[in-house]
Amino acid sequence: MEPALEIQMVRENLALAIALWAGTKKGLITRDHLPTGRVSVPSDDGLLISMFNPLEMKSDRDLARCISNQVRGAVAFSAMQAHTTLERVYRNPPIQETDPDLQAARCAIYLLSNTLGQRMLAPAWVCPPAYRRRFEVRPASFVLDASALNGKAVYWEDFGGLEKYLALLEYCVSQLEQSAAGSDGTEGAVAAAPPNPAGQLSMELPDDNPVAPFLMAKCVAGPDARSLAKELYAGYVDWCRDTGRVPLVQRSFGMGLTKLGFFRRRRGRGRHWWEGIELAGTPT
Repeated sequence: MEPALEIQMVRENLALAIALWAGTKKGLITRDHLPTGRVSVPSDDGLLISMFNPLEMKSDRDLARCISNQVRGAVAFSAMQAHTTLERVYRNPPIQETDPDLQAARCAIYLLSNTLGQRMLAPAWVCPPAYRRRFEVRPASFVLDASALNGKAVYWEDFGGLEKYLALLEYCVSQLEQSAAGSDGTEGAVAAAPPNPAGQLSMELPDDNPVAPFLMAKCVAGPDARSLAKELYAGYVDWCRDTGRVPLVQRSFGMGLTKLGFFRRRRGRGRHWWEGIELAGTPT
């Protein structure tokens, strides 16, 4: 499936949930419109399918509550799918995106995916230190100021409401369509930034992250950089030995990388890779 279509579909799904919520609030949809218990419905090929629907609603207020949950679920689904799609196309961590509007869009999507993916019904913002800043996507008139959101409850007003969020998704669709129509005709074509020299990562690393000194001293970052998780950790252990430090266990090391916005993914043969970061001098 085309990347732009993936985000367009989840945007459409959210728009439908919002329409159902509005219809319920206006009294156009009531619980009497929804069949419950044993029902028979026609399938796409014309056959009747019998199924039991256990939905129980005592009032239209219950219906409104259920549809509100549908909206929350649609927002979470759209954020997680959009983040997955954008990560697959652009590959570099969101915070390292060079275009300011695309960077802001990807960072906002990442923060929503990161937050809603952990606790959907009563979410609280989960903002890694590098992402605690203001993100503005000018073409979508979308603003998310994450400077002081970490740990706070999520409200639609944090980013201007669902209308602004729908505009953000539409902006992502348009960017993916433009990338797919690049001059070389390659889907998702993105201008690749050259790797940075060792010790000059293209992001600000917080002093309180124990992994940061190793990254600054021994690693390079960039959209084409990637490392086997096992080899990157081994390089970290060697660096700790050479500098007289006590290394973190591999799990803590990985958590430090995640807090800085790097992503780990599983590739061929079940091996895990860190995207966007590699040891200086690693052959490409």
